[in-house]
Amino acid sequence: MIFITFGSHPAISLAECASLFPKEIRPETATEHGCFVDLPESEALNVMNRVAMSIKVVGKISEPFPKDQLLDQLKKYVIDNTEKERIIFGSSVYNAGNNKLTDSLERQMPRTCLSLKKQLKESGTMVRVVSGKLPRLSSVQVETNHLLDRGAEIVMLATPKGVRLGVTLGVQNFKSWSKRDFGRPARDAKSGMLPPKVARMLVNLTGADPKTDTVFDPFCGSGTVLMEAAVMGFTRLLGSDISEKATGDTEANFAWLKTHWPNMYFPDLLTIDAGQLPNDFKNRFNTIAGEVYLGTPQSKRPPTKQAEHQARELMVDYKRIFRHLFDLARPGTHFVVAFPAFSTQEEPVFLPLKEMLSEIGFIIDNPLPETTPEKLKQLSPSGGLIYKRPTQFVWRDIMVFQKPE
Repeated sequence: MIFITFGSHPAISLAECASLFPKEIRPETATEHGCFVDLPESEALNVMNRVAMSIKVVGKISEPFPKDQLLDQLKKYVIDNTEKERIIFGSSVYNAGNNKLTDSLERQMPRTCLSLKKQLKESGTMVRVVSGKLPRLSSVQVETNHLLDRGAEIVMLATPKGVRLGVTLGVQNFKSWSKRDFGRPARDAKSGMLPPKVARMLVNLTGADPKTDTVFDPFCGSGTVLMEAAVMGFTRLLGSDISEKATGDTEANFAWLKTHWPNMYFPDLLTIDAGQLPNDFKNRFNTIAGEVYLGTPQSKRPPTKQAEHQARELMVDYKRIFRHLFDLARPGTHFVVAFPAFSTQEEPVFLPLKEMLSEIGFIIDNPLPETTPEKLKQLSPSGGLIYKRPTQFVWRDIMVFQKPE
């Protein structure tokens, strides 16, 4: 068993993990901090190489014990999982279903770590404790302080049955994510920049298999979704965009990507309006992942009436495009598409996506498992996952749907 820690959007992290590990995940254990998954520890690195919206994988998880045993248990875990000559360790607290215990551990952790450091130094051992301003170390802190290879991050999990300790086995590869985001040659801020993590999450939510499925992005832009699919090992990739510059940017980015990931495959690309794709596209794909045009970029929160007007204009185009994609898609094709929602000066403006898609004939899927705790059931009025940042005035309403079999 492992514990996967979530990123800034816990509901999206849970949905992604549930799509990737539907039989192994234990959604009833999920909190805003993470979730238990019945996977072996040997899969930790594979998990981190696939997920986009989660931060760490924790293994070597102990049985629950009372909080008053924390110092003794922590000492044992530190000694057993670090080098004996010079001990380096850090610690983090995660809520695994016990809010009260989480708060208590967060307050107690600094004192406990200092007490442990004092004990170890008195026995003649060199000790360094890695700490931060928050009760949880970031993946950057874990990586740059060599806690994965020379020391250990000991994780305290606050569960309903008591404290469980674990050891961080892997963290997200922030250098690789940054390289694919800021290192690629073609980035167009005017037409919008889809973060690679969000792009990969869109692909993961489809449940597609890299060995057998064909991923199609009808709004490929500079190719971020297709790039992430290629890095994950998909060999059947299709892309289109109405902009010739966009498909040219995709080609340039893939040429750059090939120098860093030489085994990846190039997509077949077409410059065309997604609502006018030729009939020879019919049945060529069984997965669509992408982001539609989100409307005019916003530098501040728009008035509600302005956002509603833009939403109506966009919906006309979306209806035309998705009717055509419905006709082209083979039965059972899975769609994961990011649509816009607007953070206005009053209430957020969400588009009537459920009504539109249902009218066309699509089945709307709930991206969250049935046993998801109520606190994490954070969906839009249409049943989509909401991705937003404090500085963003255009949010993403991520819809998961399919053409009936």
